[in-house]
Amino acid sequence: MSSQPLPPIESVDRNREAAILKLNNLHALELSWLEPERLSHLLDNAAHALSIGDAEAFLISFDQNADYDSPNFLWFRENFPRFLYVDRVVVSEAARGRGHARRLYEHLFDLALRAGHDTIVCEVNSDPPNPASDAFHDRLGFREVGEATIHGGSKTVRYFARKLDKDGAIPSLTPSKDISRLIEIMAALRAPVGGCPWDVEQTFSTIAPYTIEEAYEVADAIQRGDFDDLREELGDLLLQVVYHARMAEEQGEFAFPDVVEAITTKMIRRHPHVFGDDHARSAGMAKGMWEKIKSQEKAEKRAARIARGQDPEDNGKGYLDSVPLPLPALTRALKLQEKAARVGFDWGAAAPILDKIEEEIGELRQALAAGKSDAIRDEFGDTLFALVNLGRHLGVDSEASLAGTNDKFRNRFHYIERSLDEKGKSLEDATLEEMEELWQQAKGKV
Repeated sequence: MSSQPLPPIESVDRNREAAILKLNNLHALELSWLEPERLSHLLDNAAHALSIGDAEAFLISFDQNADYDSPNFLWFRENFPRFLYVDRVVVSEAARGRGHARRLYEHLFDLALRAGHDTIVCEVNSDPPNPASDAFHDRLGFREVGEATIHGGSKTVRYFARKLDKDGAIPSLTPSKDISRLIEIMAALRAPVGGCPWDVEQTFSTIAPYTIEEAYEVADAIQRGDFDDLREELGDLLLQVVYHARMAEEQGEFAFPDVVEAITTKMIRRHPHVFGDDHARSAGMAKGMWEKIKSQEKAEKRAARIARGQDPEDNGKGYLDSVPLPLPALTRALKLQEKAARVGFDWGAAAPILDKIEEEIGELRQALAAGKSDAIRDEFGDTLFALVNLGRHLGVDSEASLAGTNDKFRNRFHYIERSLDEKGKSLEDATLEEMEELWQQAKGKV
């Protein structure tokens, strides 16, 4: 926080139509976005000045040249008998994404309610259009109420208004089987006023780990055959989709209906033998059609990225770069091998891979003998990669196979634990020999 003294606030002329507060010798970027505490102090003074005067409106100006008789301000005066008007607040590029704008609005909502106002009005430039700003104000509960031409007709602005509710911004909601209710709930959770503070603060990157976790919990419920848990976990995973779509909508990128449209378009396109015309259905899925369709989709995606001024290669420059990095390592190894195999880079059979595994184990032994930790890690990884490749050729999914072994280990260890408990012993009291004997018994029972 700056040590500079707060600027003076001009006294309010009670006889004026509007109470005008000009902040002398201060630029918006210095105050409103870099030092929100100072902005709050000034807003508090502004609200106080309004509450003790007879004015119907007040203007907070961050520019000494701001004119309260401008067409902009007069538009408000003509359309709203009592309103709060904040002018010339600018967001610097360096300060964006830090939540300052949301906190400013939250403070304004509170001040306006305490001062007896029922409406907050703001202007949004239309030249050029700003979808992200539109989405941000929509999330805050603003609705477009009009537009005006200013600066002699050289600029058009749109006006958005939000009614203030003394009882809170979030309506009561009840459970429903309609997906629209879940979308409403997420919008309410993300609402800066009345929403959940934790949900409001989340971003794509902070939510991503939860998305992965929920997918694993779905797989776990399936593996256990627990349909009650599966229903619940599928709901949690669906919430993740709605969550990401909501954040994208707030940034003006896309919304949940766009997600649904994208996947329905993809599924219909990729199954012409099911959804196509009579000829396509009778022909069935021709050899190579799947890859042809995916190639067309990739070309369209590339063109769309170019149109948006983005790198046309969405995940990198190389052939294998489309395999997602966040995948579990065993799964990603399988995907990399499968994709390389499509262009002929593959073993012809499983037997040579066994030789490769033995070769990697030999190199791992050498690394162990040398005591080089980096080499040990690398050779261990090479051995795992070769084992995944062997599993692929044997038709064995490495993740599923290891998951089964994990469960087997857990169940057998639990047998040891139960057996010791029956003898009045704990795991800590048992010797390794005792546990090994019980382990061998478990192998024949579990």
